[in-house]
Amino acid sequence: MENHNFGYLEDLEEMKWKQEADRRQKENEERKKQEAEALEISAMIAGKAIIAIPKDYRFPEVSRHSKTDRYASVRGLEKPLFLHHPHNVQGLIETVSEQCPNGLEAIKALSHADTIYAEWGNVVPARPVLLVGPPGSGKSTVAREYFRSGGFHTKTINVASMTDSLSLAGTHQTYGDSKPSIVSELLAKSKQANPVFIMDEIDKAPKNPHHGNVQDALLQFLESAEAGEFHDIHLNIPVNVSYVRWVLTANDINQVSVPLKSRCQIVHVNRPDADQIYPIAMNLIEKIAEERGLISGWYDLNEYELDKLRFFCANGDIRKMKRIVEIIMDSQAKLWTRQ
Repeated sequence: MENHNFGYLEDLEEMKWKQEADRRQKENEERKKQEAEALEISAMIAGKAIIAIPKDYRFPEVSRHSKTDRYASVRGLEKPLFLHHPHNVQGLIETVSEQCPNGLEAIKALSHADTIYAEWGNVVPARPVLLVGPPGSGKSTVAREYFRSGGFHTKTINVASMTDSLSLAGTHQTYGDSKPSIVSELLAKSKQANPVFIMDEIDKAPKNPHHGNVQDALLQFLESAEAGEFHDIHLNIPVNVSYVRWVLTANDINQVSVPLKSRCQIVHVNRPDADQIYPIAMNLIEKIAEERGLISGWYDLNEYELDKLRFFCANGDIRKMKRIVEIIMDSQAKLWTRQ
């Protein structure tokens, strides 16, 4: 009898302990929720966050009879989206300038909105930038280096491979494979109001009479007033995408439409000269080592290797330079194994 009572008391104590643990967990969750809401409100007041969709709008709940949530990729739009800014803009500019010395004018254009914020505290939509230069000049590379190093969520799209422009505006829900706009999805995924789209080879955009012209479809995003009320066809609501940053690259500016050019700051990016090859090659070594899970400090370029780089890459083609740097790194690694 005593053992039975003792077991009962143990169960009772365990139940009380679980109830207390549950109560504390709920209190912690509620406190974290309140802190998050307070942070969102303070960010909104300070002008560091925006509501991208109508304030009181909520996406429909998933039906019990539905196997998929057609709004899964954009439900994050119900919460405020924070405007991201690098902590040390000048340091970022200097670092990327060392890595991409042939892209100084491009870096100046890409960092313009961040420089304004750092100096004046004013949040302004960034003007779209169109980088023009020969293949292998590092146009998209300088954009990726700047924005990724600055902590921006970045998405690169090769426009030449886009089969239609519908993915930009979203597709109507009557379509079997309908989806929201990729712009709305990036906002929700990144939780940033100003993520970055790098549209590579915009001059090679397919001109499909049935699926629309990508260059024409982009126009609605490149004017901040129009982008502030972008209508996502799938969601059937306005979405504020005015702070999204756009970087376009092109080899042949003559293949870019006049309306598109008029909305962008055009910056020409030349291939690097002989004096700029070494810092670019060292940056390539760092990136390749990172991709391979190695330590970049293991590698270096001696005078002989640097002379070969300058000889074979006299035209400044960075893609070719990367291939040669990989060969040099492989040769150095083989030399280590023989020692």
